[in-house]
Amino acid sequence: MSTHSNEHFSKDQIWNNYDASGSILDKKIPWVLKNIPSDVKTIIDIGCGNGLITNTLSQQYNVVGADMSEAALKQVKCPTIQCSSDQIPVKNSSYDMVFSSQLLEHLTDRQLEDTVEEFKRLAQKYILLTVPHQEFLKICEAKCPNCQTVFNTNGHYHSFTLENLKKLFINDFELHSHSLGGSMHKQYNSTLMSIRQKYGNRYYNPVKYTMCPHCKNDNFPPIKGNLVSKICNGMNRIISRQSPYWILTLFKRTAL
Repeated sequence: MSTHSNEHFSKDQIWNNYDASGSILDKKIPWVLKNIPSDVKTIIDIGCGNGLITNTLSQQYNVVGADMSEAALKQVKCPTIQCSSDQIPVKNSSYDMVFSSQLLEHLTDRQLEDTVEEFKRLAQKYILLTVPHQEFLKICEAKCPNCQTVFNTNGHYHSFTLENLKKLFINDFELHSHSLGGSMHKQYNSTLMSIRQKYGNRYYNPVKYTMCPHCKNDNFPPIKGNLVSKICNGMNRIISRQSPYWILTLFKRTAL
């Protein structure tokens, strides 16, 4: 859940049925709770969105939710801070644990760098993260029919593995534990995707409320498949593999 301001996350309707599949309530929350160390009492949830996880955490811990979206924070039932993830108005080492779910992939390179530094600054003991695992970003690329801009409809800029997550925190924190979870996610072969896009001009059909980041167009008529896209999709079903969609990592401050 992103903390950075854009038109998409500022709309109330985005947050009213955010977990339509129930995967956060049924799968992610129990998984997160199981991985919180026993000596944690205070938590800041950065990029808390509408508080689906935050509100549950607040039943057992002293929690503050932080997010850029005023619309999202309306539904959070614990103390909140409206702010960007790369500039949080809180004193150093204010919380036993920094928690963040599905945030880092939404950040530009500079925002990611600055946000990680904020995580390190605020966490007295631990940093607990969940992000998409080995996400193939091109699978959700759409082409705006108005200006022809190609963009990731989820607003994702980064694909994470265990190794590049470890590198983000290498100087001050060490990996304490990690695990994969969530629904099984089918990968897409990069060569087949390039063919599908280049020769079939077939991109992702955006979901409701999608907006082009360049021209702000929000009208995306459904796109039908063609021979090229159908061949690529068929071949991909044969050769691609499935993997869990999320990775969870728990980092512990090395000075402890």
